[in-house]
Amino acid sequence: MNSIIITLRRKGRRLYDSFFCKSIKTKAKFGNRFIDSKGFGESSVIYSGGVGGEISFELAMVDKFKCNIYLFDPSETGSNTMLKPSNQNPLIHYFKIGLNKTDTMVEFSTPDNPTEGSFRVKRDSDKNANIKQFGCKSISTLMLEYGHKRLDLLKIDIEGFEYGVIEDIIENKLDVRQICVEFHHFYKEIPKSKTKNSIRLLKQNGYEMIHKEMLDYTFTKKQIEK
Repeated sequence: MNSIIITLRRKGRRLYDSFFCKSIKTKAKFGNRFIDSKGFGESSVIYSGGVGGEISFELAMVDKFKCNIYLFDPSETGSNTMLKPSNQNPLIHYFKIGLNKTDTMVEFSTPDNPTEGSFRVKRDSDKNANIKQFGCKSISTLMLEYGHKRLDLLKIDIEGFEYGVIEDIIENKLDVRQICVEFHHFYKEIPKSKTKNSIRLLKQNGYEMIHKEMLDYTFTKKQIEK
């Protein structure tokens, strides 16, 4: 009975969330993310932050569109995932770099669950034994280094660093056509107001929400017709 109630609640939540999203016919699911699939092809450029334990989204996009994906994760968890033979693909370029608003060394809290393996935004209560430092770069720096004038899609599941990344995109007027993001205000040290502010910032700068399911959001940039 409990499982039935949970399933009904999830369906009800998805239906409620859908009322806040623009409906588009080209929305499709790739791996564990929903995007607007219109316009993707071999020349498309995708940045993806956060490997974790699997890259089903990236593999599905490469399989469908044969496009290049630049994948960033500085953690041991991400490195181990990318060592698996099933994740080797010449179109997926993996870098042991974290994503952040600025280019700097950043302190991360070690995973609460070693099996799940997510390194997260640092908690003030952490002792030195529970902290690791990783090198991070901004999207604006990475686009400059790799010579990319635009990103067709940015996917970020980066454990609390997404807020600064979104600020970098808006403040530097980067041409990022689509953003898939998981917000992390369920962490005690991140107020829900940060997520509300990020969503407001995106909408004020021409982004439309096309998908929302719990903490996963997809935004697309309105394209001005010429």
